[in-house]
Amino acid sequence: MRATYLWQAGAAVTRCCRQQHIKTFTMSCTNASASYRSSATFVDYVAPSWANRLKCIPKQRVQLAMYNTPIHAWNIPGVPSDFQLSVKRDDLSGSTLSGNKVRKLEFLMADAANQQCTSVITAGGIQSNFARSTAVAARQVGMDCHLFLRSEISEPESIGCEGNLLLDRMVGAHIYLIPKKAQYERDIKVKMEKLAAKIEEDGGKAYCVPVGGSNVVGLFGYLEGFNELIQQNVLEDFDDLVFTTGSGGTAAGLAIGNYLTGSKLKCHAIAVCDDANYFHAHINKTLQEVGLGSETKSEDILDILEGAKGKVTECQRMKN
Repeated sequence: MRATYLWQAGAAVTRCCRQQHIKTFTMSCTNASASYRSSATFVDYVAPSWANRLKCIPKQRVQLAMYNTPIHAWNIPGVPSDFQLSVKRDDLSGSTLSGNKVRKLEFLMADAANQQCTSVITAGGIQSNFARSTAVAARQVGMDCHLFLRSEISEPESIGCEGNLLLDRMVGAHIYLIPKKAQYERDIKVKMEKLAAKIEEDGGKAYCVPVGGSNVVGLFGYLEGFNELIQQNVLEDFDDLVFTTGSGGTAAGLAIGNYLTGSKLKCHAIAVCDDANYFHAHINKTLQEVGLGSETKSEDILDILEGAKGKVTECQRMKN
């Protein structure tokens, strides 16, 4: 028996054999704090044949990573001799500052560019990996970035420049501190929308990215991730696919890809926050959005395992 674990420390998106049309997109952005010009390579997106009946298929993606990421044997103590464990090295995507988050961001940034946006807005904890990844990706495609970060400190000058905050500042992200107890739907999303309206009043256009980038656009990052697993013979060589889930996007993409291909793999998501009910609800909503809600449900295509989380995480606080 074999199992593969999709490591959440990095990522990539598949370089497919399907025909793609490539063009260079150039954007100039000018605002009160920065003036810059950046070029990025955008690819006309063609979904895998097994996914072409889905609704909401993106038109393009922007190339931010190198792929395919390798799968290595993972030799750890205590594994039975008749059981093989491997790890997909998504930390080797070539996207040093974005890791696995780049899968979703390739589609989210392309969507923002296609809408002629000049700024990207998202939210997270004070040391959010996704917020940092979004700030880096936005700068790579020539957009400004605004981050709403949860903190016990209310003065931006007092939060320092450690960890992801240093990287946020290095790419010129605008940082707005919000209380740790702020809830996403009730508090943070409203602030993001108000900022977007202000940016539009000033002559720009903002693109709001939900926590973790887990929406129907970001979903295609992990549908492509599953297509990459197909190319690496994972469907033939392994029995189980195990991964963590914090915002639901990775779980949705891999489980839906597994369902659409009729794969024999069993998908298992380890919840690092919230519970199975939360993630099943998120994925069922996604299934409705892509046109699969009438034929399957999350509970039938994904096993969500609880009991692995420790203390309350920033991810959980953001949603509650």
